[in-house]
Amino acid sequence: MNIGPHDSWTETQLDTAYTVADELGFKMLISFDQLCCGPWDVNEVTRIINKYKGRGSYYKVGGKPFVSTFEGTNFIDQWETVRKDAGGIYLVPDWASLGPDGFKAHVGKVDGACKGRIWTDERGLIADIA
Repeated sequence: MNIGPHDSWTETQLDTAYTVADELGFKMLISFDQLCCGPWDVNEVTRIINKYKGRGSYYKVGGKPFVSTFEGTNFIDQWETVRKDAGGIYLVPDWASLGPDGFKAHVGKVDGACKGRIWTDERGLIADIA
């Protein structure tokens, strides 16, 4: 689930979604939207991961919770702290705005990369922003 900071309803929705996913045997992950709604606090990111990573429905790779982002290039250096304080994460961010060459400088800080490609342009076509 893509979540933004400062939304009062986020954890209620996460609680509901993870409860239903547990019941159905469905796997989910959290993607921290770092482009909308203001900055994320490193302690809040860690707290949320720690709260949900133990759920049977939280998607894991090699026993680590899979964590993603929508953008968040201003948070790159914070992930080391999150990784340590969460006891390990499998980080696959969408830092498409960096482009391939910009992302290459940070490849040692992540476990993979993704590109959302979910937004359409004015013609209804998938926008290619990277």
